[in-house]
Amino acid sequence: MTYRLQTGLASGDAGFAPGFWARASHLAVFGVELCVTRGAVEVDLLQERPGMEPQLLDRLDCPFPGRQFSPALSVLDLTAVGGRLRPLLRAASEDAEYDLCFATNDPPATPRPRLAFLLPGALPAAQARTIVEIFAAWRAASDSTSALLLISDQTARTMTATASEGDSPPLPSGVIATGPAGQAWLRRACHEVTNGAHAVADVTHLATLDPAQALTPEILARAAALALYLREDALLHSPATPPWPESLIDLRQLLRHGLPRSSFHGYLTRLERGGLGRHCPAGTPPALPPLGRLAQIRQRLAAPRPANPEAALTRLRLQTATQLRQRDHDAVVERDRLQRRLEAAGLWEPDQVRADLDRANRTLLSLLRNRHQGRRAVVIGNGPSLRIHDLERLGDAVTFASNKIYLAYPETTWRPHYYSVEDHLILLNNRDHIEALDGSLKIFPANTRDFGYHAADTVFVPFLPPASFQDPCADPDFPAFSRDLSLGIAWGSTIVYSQIQMALYMGCREIVLIGVDHRYTLPGRKQGNQYLHDGEQNHFHPDYRQPGETWHEPNLKVLEVSYAKARDACAAAGVRLLNASRDSALDVLERVEFDRLFPQTGVSHDRHAADL
Repeated sequence: MTYRLQTGLASGDAGFAPGFWARASHLAVFGVELCVTRGAVEVDLLQERPGMEPQLLDRLDCPFPGRQFSPALSVLDLTAVGGRLRPLLRAASEDAEYDLCFATNDPPATPRPRLAFLLPGALPAAQARTIVEIFAAWRAASDSTSALLLISDQTARTMTATASEGDSPPLPSGVIATGPAGQAWLRRACHEVTNGAHAVADVTHLATLDPAQALTPEILARAAALALYLREDALLHSPATPPWPESLIDLRQLLRHGLPRSSFHGYLTRLERGGLGRHCPAGTPPALPPLGRLAQIRQRLAAPRPANPEAALTRLRLQTATQLRQRDHDAVVERDRLQRRLEAAGLWEPDQVRADLDRANRTLLSLLRNRHQGRRAVVIGNGPSLRIHDLERLGDAVTFASNKIYLAYPETTWRPHYYSVEDHLILLNNRDHIEALDGSLKIFPANTRDFGYHAADTVFVPFLPPASFQDPCADPDFPAFSRDLSLGIAWGSTIVYSQIQMALYMGCREIVLIGVDHRYTLPGRKQGNQYLHDGEQNHFHPDYRQPGETWHEPNLKVLEVSYAKARDACAAAGVRLLNASRDSALDVLERVEFDRLFPQTGVSHDRHAADL
């Protein structure tokens, strides 16, 4: 989903409150997204109401890396029922890595919010420096480069005075030192001026942070998410917990009601009297001081009220800000309208869409059907028995290779016709090398898109996972075997199994395996179901693994079941499946000597450019 609202399963989180979002925002529909990058995860989405047993709304089950989405949830319907939503981790594998969030595709009221976070008061240098570092890290990691952090002049001076020689600059980009309670900055914002390299004219929302509350990236992210949908007449006013900013306000309210005097809490009282509704994501908003005549006198005595911007300039600033936001909102609505029209016509194909049978892939797959009718195919494993100079002897065979076969390229002019990767660890660890490869047609299972791989030179085939990655043989139907790539490619715990399916789909009459040793020397270091390379050699090239690189534990019994299924499927299609590896412990396939199939002729193998 496009816009993240709130991260799930956060420590100490009170859950997602539809009632709060209904009162304080324009949000109408949302959902829950589970993204698993490693292992298996199962999450229950519960609706909790006081005095009642939690009700199960949905179960998100990701038995393998990928994404799962809940049905669309109506904010108004859930508000009418009452309570709040809480994700509950039901099960997770030992090595699981995942992210769960509440998100939406609703067009935001403020598509490009720019927040200024106000940190009032004077803080000790160590605490201020920690807050600044957290803010700077979040600003860079979330791509919120327009966000600002406002600290007092006294805090900035304290940080500068205590900075030792060699320290990084005390005020990184996006951090502004200003007068008491940020009033000097607010005046500049209302007057549409700039402060050095920091333009402040386009700030849309002001958030205050509680110095007594430990600042976390979650607090900053939630303020940014709420700013997308915050109603103009709504004011977030949260206690120290759960992790939300102390307050969040549309900056246009400052233009309408004037600037704060000395107490920002007193200013919130004035805004509430002016018609703004205060809302808290958990319970009722904290109490505010009364604004009686005596309190107003105390405020004036404590700090004279700063001069507000000129009325005519304020009206112009307010009008401009409103028009710009409306323009941005209309653009988002028009974009979504166009997207729906393209989807209805079958033409919507952005990179992130996981439509395995999109038009481009469907066309390419249809061209590959029986493309090499009657030809011999060679599927090349990466075991130690693979000799690089043997690759030049494969003649006119159609070749399939995978993973780090590119390590052989400096020593040979040979290139495979087809190249594939399905293990996400190999993809993530070697992405730059894989994306730069040329000279081969890349065919990947479509779930590699879940790890951000969307290369334009790759054909994505629908992925057919097993019922269980942890215990695939518990399923009597494992493994599946596909003879039609347009319907999908079945997982068999090795990319060789996938490429046998590819060769059969392309009409090859004989499929030969080489470099499939079917034995592994396991390192002593293990993390979950992954091994950490520690110098052992299981591949044809000494640099195939780097020290500390993680790789999935091979299950030889599962592999043998997969190869036996491939043997039977090929035999049923009248295709021979042979193992010509020079050294192999795989006995479920018919063995044949490599030198008999590919005799040394002394003639260098010509590249296969004409075949592609």
